[in-house]
Amino acid sequence: MNRLFNVSITIISVLFALFIFVNSGRVLAASYTSYSMTDSWGTLGDADGQLNYPVDAFVDHLGRVLVAENVNNRIQVFTKQGVHLATWGGFTAPEKIAQDSFNNIYIADTNKFRIVKLTKDGEFITSWGDNSLLPRGIGIAVGPDNFVYAVHAVNNLYKFYPDGRPVIAWGDNGILNIGGTLEAVRVDSAGYIYVIADDHVVKFSPQGVRVAQWGEFTWAQDIFIDHRDDVFVTNTNKGRVEKYTKDGQLITTFGEGILNTPHGTGVSLDGSVYVADTRNNRIVVFKPDIPPPFTLHVPLLKQTDVRWANTEYDHAKSQQLACGKTIGECGCAVTSLAMMLNYHGITKDPEGNATSPATLNNYFNKNTQCVSSGCISQGYSFGDVVWSAADRYSAEVNRVFGTQKIVSLNSAQDTQWSPEEVTDDIKNNNPVILKVKQNEHWAIATGTDQDTFVINDPLLNIDRLNTPPYTNVSYAVRRFKKTSSDFSLLEFVTKSPSTITIIDPIGRKTDEIPNAYVSNAQTPTGSNKITVGTPMSGTYKVTITSSNSAIPFAVYASNKEGGLKFKLYETQNKNQKKITTSYSFIYDPNPSVDQLKIGAHVDIDPYANLNIGFCKSQISMVPVALLSSITFDATQVNDTTVLFEGGKTFLRNPLTKQPYHLTQDVNKDGKSDAVFFFLMKDIRLQCSSNKGTLTGKMKDGMSFEGSDSIRMIPRSKHTN
Repeated sequence: MNRLFNVSITIISVLFALFIFVNSGRVLAASYTSYSMTDSWGTLGDADGQLNYPVDAFVDHLGRVLVAENVNNRIQVFTKQGVHLATWGGFTAPEKIAQDSFNNIYIADTNKFRIVKLTKDGEFITSWGDNSLLPRGIGIAVGPDNFVYAVHAVNNLYKFYPDGRPVIAWGDNGILNIGGTLEAVRVDSAGYIYVIADDHVVKFSPQGVRVAQWGEFTWAQDIFIDHRDDVFVTNTNKGRVEKYTKDGQLITTFGEGILNTPHGTGVSLDGSVYVADTRNNRIVVFKPDIPPPFTLHVPLLKQTDVRWANTEYDHAKSQQLACGKTIGECGCAVTSLAMMLNYHGITKDPEGNATSPATLNNYFNKNTQCVSSGCISQGYSFGDVVWSAADRYSAEVNRVFGTQKIVSLNSAQDTQWSPEEVTDDIKNNNPVILKVKQNEHWAIATGTDQDTFVINDPLLNIDRLNTPPYTNVSYAVRRFKKTSSDFSLLEFVTKSPSTITIIDPIGRKTDEIPNAYVSNAQTPTGSNKITVGTPMSGTYKVTITSSNSAIPFAVYASNKEGGLKFKLYETQNKNQKKITTSYSFIYDPNPSVDQLKIGAHVDIDPYANLNIGFCKSQISMVPVALLSSITFDATQVNDTTVLFEGGKTFLRNPLTKQPYHLTQDVNKDGKSDAVFFFLMKDIRLQCSSNKGTLTGKMKDGMSFEGSDSIRMIPRSKHTN
């Protein structure tokens, strides 16, 4: 192993893992798809401002263009307009330039086989490397962790601390051997590493695992990753720059017929591309072809409006919410929804009041259910907005006033979206609600303007997503569109740090179910949700895992016409150890039936080993037990609603003459079960039947259904 790498790889690997950058937001700027040459500067020579074989044009964080000259052995600093600012010497054939987050500059000093670190003003800090470590051409990059990455032409990729100490290398003898000739390296915002190797791009994970490869270039000399994580490759022999997504999909090419043997490329924050046009001894500037601004006329509403700012938000006085107690403190999402509804012409609530944060808050607060750990209602769950409640609001208003209906569009995890998707929605007259801060602040995107989005912010007086304190980043989106049909939806909610998983009627798990998406809490007291759009009919099994002292869980079900049913549960966990609770629900989107039922456990004839019934018997009886569990209390059943295959229990309370059940622990699990008795002549079971179903309602109005197997014996084999 090279003497410079005589360190403990095990310890260093741990240190490396601690520095991996996690990008939890998405830059909300669409990739530019075409470019035009707008400027160039430079003439052949060695005076300040002149160029001789420029091989890199790096745009630093201060907006300067740093140019490496292979023949003049120097770095020149220019403004973006080409005005000379400074010259830094002392190099021998410098090639690549990089910068860390502290604005320090790193130079690949190729013929001295070293990396040189300078201040932003060009003052020397340190250097490292020798002919044995970094022979021949050097490509360098600085990752989001401020560590320095280097490749050289004979296959090897290294990583260094910012002061030059080795951190980690991969492969045999501590070196990642990629194969072929290596020209350049860059690192994206998530720590993925991109290398030009044998005229194609090879992408590695932060741990050095090869994850992708693309391109068939002819002498590609440089690669650059912009702030959107788009990848620019300088295809030198073809005299052009090729732009790709981070996954290798070609976006566009430009420069052919203009550039002569281009080498290094840099991209500024405004999207302009600066190319070292090497044999023309100049820098060429390409600017993106930006479409004109486009804005929807979405009415601006503020959560701080005095008409509703002090209105209680989501029964906040009955639960602990991190945001506060009022619409003025907590109402960014509900205000954004009110703006979106008004834009689509849904200007009244079902009672005829103007759609506003206040009226939407009132609608969302209906049918509230509370437990010790929080409250839910038809539009709120533990302080969070139930986004699909806006769908149902529009459906109810449509039935009264004939206005437009809308439906939410999210069909994948709410963070899996693209800026192009948001742009398309806006161009199709559908404003998009964005989470613009990680701690749950929402605004509505109403238009596009160059590389940002126009927004209506319900709290701050800001109209662009690139205006501080925002950084042109969104952490989630909520999309809606006009509709005339299907509102069917299931949503399962629990409070953090509990986890939730589901299995659909045909056995698919959460990540396998079409139109299912997961929304995880961003705060310790937030909610974890699974939403399934247009779910199939059948039984859904839900599992909650938590160590909370009280484990709340809510389920929402909408049918095709927007009819809503929801239920709140809470399981006590006195030992506060990690426990798992399970629920079963039967869903049907048909508006003519009950769309949500509890999937109950039923035992036909719990007193016998075999479930036997005598078909067409006039006097035989069958007992059916409704079993309790940790999440279902069978003794809370409404006896008057219970039916077994269409027949009612024949037991009657001698005083009230009403149906009733026996309370027994039939399965010996320590929980009281409800046992009903039915006459065979009163039920619909046929001699060919092999299953019996018990249905009914609980005292709180929630429906249940459960089935068990049964063997029917013909009448001829028994007596009445």
